[in-house]
Amino acid sequence: MTKNRLLLILTLLVASSLLLTSVSTAVAAEPAYKPYGGTLIAPLPSDPSELSVFLRASTWSFVFLDPIYDPLYMLDPDNIPVPWLAKSAEVDSTGKVWTIELLDNATWHDGTPFTAEDVKFTFEHAKDAGYPRWSEVADYVDHVEVVDTYTCKIYLTEVYVDFISEILTYPIVPKHIWESIVTQPDFDPFTYVPPIEVLKVGNGPFILDHYTETVEAEYVANENFARGRPYIDKLLMPIITSPDAMLLALKAGEIDVHTWTVPLEALPSLITDPNIGVHIYKSGTMYHWGFNTMIMPFKDKRFRHVLAHCVDKDEIVSRLLYGYGRPGRFGVYPPTEMWPWWLNEDPKCGVYGYEFNLTLAAQMLDDMGWTDTDGDGIREYIDPDTGERVNIEFDIGPPIYDPVRVRAAEMIQEWLAEIDIKATVQYNDWPTTWSKITAEWDSPHKLDTWLLGSGLGVGSPDILRFRLHSSKTPNPNYYYFLNATFDELAERQAVTIDQDERAEIIKQMQEILAEEVPLIVLYHRNFPSVYRTDRFAGWVKPIQDGVNNQWSWMSVYLKELAVLKDINVVLEEFPSEVEKDATITFRVKLTDDDGNPLSGVDARLLIEGMAEPVKLDEVSTGVYSTSVETTGWTTGSYELSVQYTKDGFNDAITTLTFKIVEPEAPPPPSFWELYGTTVTGVVVLLAIIAVIAVYFISKKS
Repeated sequence: MTKNRLLLILTLLVASSLLLTSVSTAVAAEPAYKPYGGTLIAPLPSDPSELSVFLRASTWSFVFLDPIYDPLYMLDPDNIPVPWLAKSAEVDSTGKVWTIELLDNATWHDGTPFTAEDVKFTFEHAKDAGYPRWSEVADYVDHVEVVDTYTCKIYLTEVYVDFISEILTYPIVPKHIWESIVTQPDFDPFTYVPPIEVLKVGNGPFILDHYTETVEAEYVANENFARGRPYIDKLLMPIITSPDAMLLALKAGEIDVHTWTVPLEALPSLITDPNIGVHIYKSGTMYHWGFNTMIMPFKDKRFRHVLAHCVDKDEIVSRLLYGYGRPGRFGVYPPTEMWPWWLNEDPKCGVYGYEFNLTLAAQMLDDMGWTDTDGDGIREYIDPDTGERVNIEFDIGPPIYDPVRVRAAEMIQEWLAEIDIKATVQYNDWPTTWSKITAEWDSPHKLDTWLLGSGLGVGSPDILRFRLHSSKTPNPNYYYFLNATFDELAERQAVTIDQDERAEIIKQMQEILAEEVPLIVLYHRNFPSVYRTDRFAGWVKPIQDGVNNQWSWMSVYLKELAVLKDINVVLEEFPSEVEKDATITFRVKLTDDDGNPLSGVDARLLIEGMAEPVKLDEVSTGVYSTSVETTGWTTGSYELSVQYTKDGFNDAITTLTFKIVEPEAPPPPSFWELYGTTVTGVVVLLAIIAVIAVYFISKKS
């Protein structure tokens, strides 16, 4: 590839990002009707496992730290990186030197200006310390040069295709606070826990006021935030570990948003509640069963193949997710139904690369000689070092805050018991489970197997390198998956700019994962994100995240103080009854109080049992319509809900009921329909006979 072509591709990447800046950053704009005030209550289902931005790895650590520290680029609601504390990023003709221009009005929470020195310090400290979760910095950043107060140059060791989305999205820390910490003789980067005084000096839209473990974290709005202060005065995150308790608090109006997924059996009643909004999004997070491949019996690939035949992913999606999800693939990534350009379509890499077949799994164990020889009901594996027979028994660790993963672990336990394998489910809180997952492979503390949800990030295939390269042990390569061929391919795809060539490399990586099976992706969720609509407006609904996100924190505002208009809904087309397998058409006209048609309304239709919402198209000014296929649906009554949102207007909701019925039986056929053809034939035949008879009679005469 020529340097000119390289420069063109990288320039287009930057240009496309800049093009979206006005759209994405407009989320935090300041229309006159939005007032300031109020406390948004957005609970956490667990305490954060890590308090350092350099060590954060668990979901709730990200949520806890996101209000405090901001990056140079941020992922917008469409999952596209846009300039945030940076104004721009430009690359030179080599593709290895990036010039970053910073905002000149950003400050730290203590009033100190945010400058290029902070960027240089953050990246070079992360590189020197070798933080696993900042490995892209260590792998690709050579050094950072301060050009002037608000400009720096980042020099890469080689071209890195995902530089903006993967490196510039790391949060920046204040040099004037952290430099004196990391230069202490006894500083250990992997055990250091920042005190509250350190966490109170960030650069984000909120300032941490206090954090009380197991109780709450509270933040106050940053009046001097460079992108405009949030409309809310405070952000409160109470710790509510029970999903059921969190749902009750939401229904009672004690919290404003349900942070984790709601119990799915409660969804039908929530969809039709006029004070509750439901945003269903297709998550790229892989919920998987991971193995410590350094220990027996998981060290034996044949046994991992056996386990792959012991999981009915369709049953998990159907029984536990009520259809709100998709079964996972043995190629691991990309998630089912997402990013097809790097999907390996080989069936071995697909959902059913290893069919659910307990009989086959038992036969495979028999063929390996892993049978129950002592009659205790548990098979034994043969230790490759000693030749001794050892019972096949191990633990499975799901986080107890997620009832779906707990029940999935129990289902796996039951399937394994059918072929005489003893699995024990460990019921622990999230911090305990997380520490057991991330422990060194030979630690007595480490789980044998676990059920974990691992995010996809920006949707880049480099996630495979990030999670599974051998250099990433013990976190995030908790599995200790060590494969030299995979490593070489992972490194090569990261610097391959031609998309087709890169896709072929990634597909080879998926083939290796499908063969080696260091983990089994059970499912990807279609998450219902549930929130109240009676107190706050301005919720932001990302395509791959719930409404409890950074954009919402900056954008929501109190409805009682705002000047909002109403959305008036006129139903133009909707059948109350349709025949089975028919198509339903829903059509409405939306106007303001003066009868003017409303354009640009976000209208989303939900029907009980649907795995994801249907967005209505604006077919003409103020008129919105969509069609839904009911093929395969059962007969009966269904509740439909359409939610309408538009900035400056109160949310509106339409709730309807319709029936799916069996097609009417056709009327019995008439005599003529049954026998008309026969009668006609007989009449014609008789006529022919008559003609022939007349002919012969006439000849005789």
